[in-house]
Amino acid sequence: STIDRSSAASDVYKRQVQNTTTSPVSLVGLEWASKSGGGIAGVDRLLHHGYQSWSYTGIEAIPESLAETLGTVRHGGDNEDVLGELPGVSWWWSAATDADGRGVTVGADGGTVLKTFVAFDGAGSKRLRIVQGMTGDTLVLAPNETRSLDGLYVAFGDARRSLDEYSKYVAALHPSPLPRKPALGGWGSWNMYYAGITAATLREEAKFASSTLVPVGLSDFLLDDGYETHWGSWAASPAFGADLPTLTSEQSAGGLRPALWLAPFYVAVEDPIVAQHPDWFVHQKDGKLRTFSNVGPVYAALDVTVPEARGRVETAVRGLRDMGFRTLKIDFLFGGATEGTRRQPITSLESYGLWMKTLREAVPDVHIVGCGAPILPSVGWVDSMRIGPDIAFVTSPEPLYPFLTAQARHVALRAHTDAFWALDPDVLLLRGTRIDDAEAWSVVVFSALSGGNYLLGDCLLYTSPSPRDRTR
Repeated sequence: STIDRSSAASDVYKRQVQNTTTSPVSLVGLEWASKSGGGIAGVDRLLHHGYQSWSYTGIEAIPESLAETLGTVRHGGDNEDVLGELPGVSWWWSAATDADGRGVTVGADGGTVLKTFVAFDGAGSKRLRIVQGMTGDTLVLAPNETRSLDGLYVAFGDARRSLDEYSKYVAALHPSPLPRKPALGGWGSWNMYYAGITAATLREEAKFASSTLVPVGLSDFLLDDGYETHWGSWAASPAFGADLPTLTSEQSAGGLRPALWLAPFYVAVEDPIVAQHPDWFVHQKDGKLRTFSNVGPVYAALDVTVPEARGRVETAVRGLRDMGFRTLKIDFLFGGATEGTRRQPITSLESYGLWMKTLREAVPDVHIVGCGAPILPSVGWVDSMRIGPDIAFVTSPEPLYPFLTAQARHVALRAHTDAFWALDPDVLLLRGTRIDDAEAWSVVVFSALSGGNYLLGDCLLYTSPSPRDRTR
């Protein structure tokens, strides 16, 4: 390793690994830890940062001990396991501090080769452990081959300042190839209609948005899922009631900027392409298809190293852009970073980087919203980023205060990532009888203070000034 001293208070360690033997070596992970008896004194809490957009992020007590596996600290919550985060273990970056927010801030300076997680534990002085890899990837080094890994950023002092400086450093190291598009302002369908949206309902909402929202500068209009037959077929189903080009033409005529949701790295297993071209998809080591289940349906992950699979995604997003969509909300992005066997031997993060480069080059003029995305590897690739979980669900459609406070916490603790993108705290929900006026006002404030995307999520029929009086 070499040290790149950026200031008196912070160091950046550049990491390299070299195979000095005469045979190939398979690297699965590395750990760096504070010396025995030389831990960090005076700190008792840590910033736990979640793996992806929806993952838990908060301040928690540093545990006395951590579970271990394969000789290092055990991680949780990666890829599809959004509920698997483990206390004391943080993804990509962390900070261990005292009650005044002073201590040590540590993070990877990029997410391009092996996934990084940071852990703290100890009863007195706290042990710091930084792990790269150990998530299922294998990095094969030929004899005498040297590979550069993502570097490590370490800073002491006020963690709030250190996190801001860290984010600026990472942003400069991984700049966007394109100018960042402006933050969005308008309306989104998901948290009102979910998968039950129809063209008829969408047209009614579009009329309201054109007459009421466009005049105040809220022109973005997001069809947020529910239109497609299945994942992998990014066109309107017959049941939806209209084709997408017709709708975008109508919306544009009303002064709206059409936006659309899709999850292009996954394909439903019932799609004929999965059986016809199984070699286009990521597999497990035993040769079985690498699948992901999302509340019932099962999906296969496309392999970015297969030109035909990459071309399928390019064709899909270019076609949507040509239909008139000026924003694409790209969801379940963690599917591009899942570990598995691909045609070409690359790591999961190398796969993710190739997928994001494919998207940006295919539609450079489109605003890309990242969602369900591994956070650090997405730096430089998206214009805005969801920074917290959903705040309402089809099984509990009215907003609840615990969900709203969780979102406010994510806005606060991921605020420094505005160096990377516009923050997207999910839509603004005020409807129903399960929050009062003060709580609803708090939602307006923290959504506005994010300084990023500001999308309304209630429908046009919620017009009463008091939540208690709102009825559908």
